[in-house]
Amino acid sequence: MTERRGRPEFFLRLSRSLFLRLALVVVLTAVTINTANYALLMDLRSQGDTAINRNLVQYVHYLAEEIGQPADAGKAKALAQRLRMRIRLDAPSGGGQPSWEVSAEGLAGDMPDKYLRTWYSSDTVQAASIHSFHRIRLRVADGGHLTFDLHPTPEERALNKFYAWASVGICLLLLIAAALSMRWLLRPVDWLTRAAGAVRDGDLTRRVPESRGGELRELSRTFNQMVASLERAISAQQRLVLDVSHELRTPMTRLRLQLEMLPEGSASGKALEAMREDLREMEAMVHSILEAARLRHDAGTLRLELVDLAALASGVTERFHATDATLGLRLPEGPLPLRADADKLTTVLRNLLDNALKYGRAADGSCRIEMGLGLEAGQAVFTVRDHGPGIRPDALPHVFEPFFRADTARSRTADDGRGGFGLGLCLCQAIVQAHGGKIAVESKPGEGTAFVVTLPLR
Repeated sequence: MTERRGRPEFFLRLSRSLFLRLALVVVLTAVTINTANYALLMDLRSQGDTAINRNLVQYVHYLAEEIGQPADAGKAKALAQRLRMRIRLDAPSGGGQPSWEVSAEGLAGDMPDKYLRTWYSSDTVQAASIHSFHRIRLRVADGGHLTFDLHPTPEERALNKFYAWASVGICLLLLIAAALSMRWLLRPVDWLTRAAGAVRDGDLTRRVPESRGGELRELSRTFNQMVASLERAISAQQRLVLDVSHELRTPMTRLRLQLEMLPEGSASGKALEAMREDLREMEAMVHSILEAARLRHDAGTLRLELVDLAALASGVTERFHATDATLGLRLPEGPLPLRADADKLTTVLRNLLDNALKYGRAADGSCRIEMGLGLEAGQAVFTVRDHGPGIRPDALPHVFEPFFRADTARSRTADDGRGGFGLGLCLCQAIVQAHGGKIAVESKPGEGTAFVVTLPLR
């Protein structure tokens, strides 16, 4: 099914290719120029009052005079043998002379009558040709017609074939050279496409060369300036969040100490526990922000070890069996080893399962979650899928942004208290990218949401 879907997509991309369109423009332009030149040449040759046509008419009359009047078949035979041609007399009906035809010995091939193109016509002479075949028809004095068919020699035919193949080869070489030239000229477009894809995936350090001149160089420079401005803006935003998070750690630590040192009876147990819970949530939020920033800045903070992903996934799901959710687990038959940080990957799977448990409930309140692990194209692939209300299409590009919540149901102020800070998926993305992998989301409103984590087997 994937292959069948891929073919139409491939042809769709091919039909929209700028390179292909430019190549078609070049080919059509070359064909149009050659067709126009050929038409103009044939029109010039068909003009009656030209030097070559006047000489042709005179030459044909010389041939007719050599044959004699009335036309002598014997003389025509000798002439045909000497000039390697076929001569035919079409005598007028009711005349005293019969029609005849003579030709040179060993004359190869028949005259391609239906392909002959008339390029000269007058009251007495008509001339038509195709490649090296020529036919000249002359009206003689008694009303008959002498037809001279000129056939190419075997050497001429071999030479014509050589030139035909040489022309094809030269055209192919020119087309290849034109294609390579266009590919070279359009390399900045390819650079921009790849760089835009990298920026879309979060790599704000990507730049494109500014080695071409003209409009493409200006476009490359503008793109680099845009990405640099975007990088500065996001870096400033990240620094602000990090600075605030660092500054919050100290007062939160003092607040925790003060709560622990409160005298007995100074606050009710319920109020004290509520303050401790609020403090724990603030500490978790700050920890998530700092951990995501640390992983994005330096993937070397990972504690890599050989981890069996199948065993890790099975262990993470254990605590979810106690919930009211129906959890389906699909694992490979054998172990799936990977060098990774087991604690960080556990955090990723727990966050994804927590999200599915909180937001993946159907309209009747039931919750069905499916988690799978498999091997595709040399990569380990985790999939966590729910069958809840799904995520709006306009919200999908933002689900991995910090503090983003798709709807009010995910807010901390929701009536059921299920909402989060909007940092879980951001942390998941940072962990997965630190492992050299990718995380993606697929969702359709009313059908559910699926998160797909791809990790390279290194």
